[in-house]
Amino acid sequence: MLNKSGYLYFYAEDGDFSQILHLSTLCASVVLQKVYLCVNKKYFNFYLKHNNLPPNVSLHCIDDCDLYSPTLDRIDKLYQSGSIRSNCPAIERHCINRWLYLKGKSMFGESSLISFDWDTFIFPGLAAHNSHLNGIDLGATNLMSLGWDPAPKEPIWSLCPNLLYFSSLSLDLYIYYLEIYIARCEKFGSIVNDFFCDMQPWSSVISSSLAGRRNLKLLNFNDIVDDTCLVDHNVRILYDCGLNFKEMRYYFQTGSPTYLETPYLPAKHIVFSDYDRPFFVIEANASSRSPINSPPVLKEVAAIHFSGVEGKHLLLQTFKENIFKYLQRNLGTRPF
Repeated sequence: MLNKSGYLYFYAEDGDFSQILHLSTLCASVVLQKVYLCVNKKYFNFYLKHNNLPPNVSLHCIDDCDLYSPTLDRIDKLYQSGSIRSNCPAIERHCINRWLYLKGKSMFGESSLISFDWDTFIFPGLAAHNSHLNGIDLGATNLMSLGWDPAPKEPIWSLCPNLLYFSSLSLDLYIYYLEIYIARCEKFGSIVNDFFCDMQPWSSVISSSLAGRRNLKLLNFNDIVDDTCLVDHNVRILYDCGLNFKEMRYYFQTGSPTYLETPYLPAKHIVFSDYDRPFFVIEANASSRSPINSPPVLKEVAAIHFSGVEGKHLLLQTFKENIFKYLQRNLGTRPF
């Protein structure tokens, strides 16, 4: 077990109960010492009624009053005026509020937390990062921790923090830079041409540390990929973490909604062991020491981000039964 606690903020206005959210929470409860699950009233009441969460999951209700604050009000006005844009302002508002809500709860008394999205699944391999997280203020995949060599092809803030490890100090800095960004937008308009997102203040936290203005210790999970289990950024991206993953074309069942014009989804090849723990299949690199037709290697998974519509259907149609077996082995009961 990882000696860290986790934080999951999930707010859905309507829709059916999410199996993915529930499975993600249960998987995290196996690995983390405590999980702070923050949901709206509908989900909160559902969980109270069914009482089907492990004892180390701390359930919290996102009340109506938690959805309004002076900061969120200023952001709403920026959206209304067109000073900032988003492809879905309501979703971005909740993405921002997950950090404001956590600050309002004083991080539940924790000095550091692992924030994970509802479509990110944490597995025991994450415990391999225990020693690497000691003293770290901010850790994530694709984090530019050692400078720009080569320069990143995309802004830091374009990366989705589907799994983010952070200290209370870095969260304080996030709120500080968020307020600066809002004030700048109110006076001069957005500083970016593209969409506004909640990663932009995290970018300032990272940049201030790289520039030596803040004494933060950063960790890029990709930098330690050789001796630890993989933290996946996006199950759809075949080259990630500095590795080339073997492609698997997964079939979509008839009638499954998808953005693709094909019944097959190209994604990373995932296999589950006899003990129901997942592994990625990595393409072996041809070199003078290894034959061209050398077999692929297996790398244990620390976390998988089942991103996008296709990624979630891949989970539900292909790997759900593996997840059920894994949870039954570790929790003693099937989740549904």
